[in-house]
Amino acid sequence: MKCPNCGSDMPDGALYCAHCGKDIHIVPDFEPELEESIARSIGHPSDGKENSGERLQQKDREGSRGSFVEKTVQKPHNGKRFLRISLCVCLAGLLLAGLIAGVFLYHYNSYDYQLAEAVKCFQREEYKRAIRHYERALEIDDKEIEVKFALAESYLCMGNKVEYEYLLRDIIRDPACDQEQLERAYGKLISIYRDRGEYDTINEILHDSGNAEIQKAYQAYFVTPPEFSYEPGYYEEVVPLKLYANAPGRIYYTLDGTEPDENSELYASPFLFTESVLIKAVFINDYGVASDVVTGEYFINVNLDPEENGWDEE
Repeated sequence: MKCPNCGSDMPDGALYCAHCGKDIHIVPDFEPELEESIARSIGHPSDGKENSGERLQQKDREGSRGSFVEKTVQKPHNGKRFLRISLCVCLAGLLLAGLIAGVFLYHYNSYDYQLAEAVKCFQREEYKRAIRHYERALEIDDKEIEVKFALAESYLCMGNKVEYEYLLRDIIRDPACDQEQLERAYGKLISIYRDRGEYDTINEILHDSGNAEIQKAYQAYFVTPPEFSYEPGYYEEVVPLKLYANAPGRIYYTLDGTEPDENSELYASPFLFTESVLIKAVFINDYGVASDVVTGEYFINVNLDPEENGWDEE
């Protein structure tokens, strides 16, 4: 046999060439029939590859179908879980909203809470918020006079004297107001009107009060008609008439039946009426406030003989 590498002769069965030293790999030749028989026995390699590929594809298809089935089965499960979570979240939200609403309603209808918040806001000079809380407290219980005072002060701090005055007038009309509270409210009102020079208004509210102690406390502003020392009527004697006033001021009068004013005769000393007379008088205080006119008619019938009456002749 010849060396396939260098072509030198070499003995049959030699495993390497003595001339070039190359190893000789001998591949036995198989007959086609034998090769086909072997192929049928062990299966053709290409058939194995195809079968293996088919098996892999089948596994992939089965795996895909399994995944699809699994996903299909899991979808309802995940949907129910999501629904349960959503319901829990909604319920928690509703409970929280209900709790917040309950707290709000409790505070909104709590007199003590509203009053406490009003005081805090007033101390922080947050007068608008204080007013809202005071007003809500009064909506819950309108019998608390001190809350009305506090509300009035809040309006005054904001410069709203209209509401301040309105609340003070509301206090003096409140039957639950005691004497100390009345005096305090009238004092604040009178201070307002005095600063504005509204003395007629002061006289008016004092008359409307019907409270003798209040009227006496502010007597300088309280105007009443003059009083006569003798009641009008019929007399058979000389009448030494005096006029009185309840406060500092002046009394003006007329004897001719006309209405008296500051231009009429000023009363200075008692009258000595010896004959019938009609007198009208008015009192005007130091602030220019006039009283109602008072009228007195005296019918006098006396013997004017000095000896009978015991008068001295001069």
